[in-house]
Amino acid sequence: MLTLLQNIYSGAIFAMVLCTFLFYRLLKKHKRERELTKFEPIIYVIAHLAIFLWATSGLILVLDKQ
Repeated sequence: MLTLLQNIYSGAIFAMVLCTFLFYRLLKKHKRERELTKFEPIIYVIAHLAIFLWATSGLILVLDKQ
């Protein structure tokens, strides 16, 4: 049961990272086409930061296991 929950958790993390990356790309496209609304730059920065933090923490975890 614990393995199943860990797999579901990992899948959820992967889905959130994928959605964040795709949303970041969409905002980047909108930024090129038009000026962003007041709320969109905040989301743009948060999405960029979230991807960076996820990648950095994943790298640290991989290096820590060795």
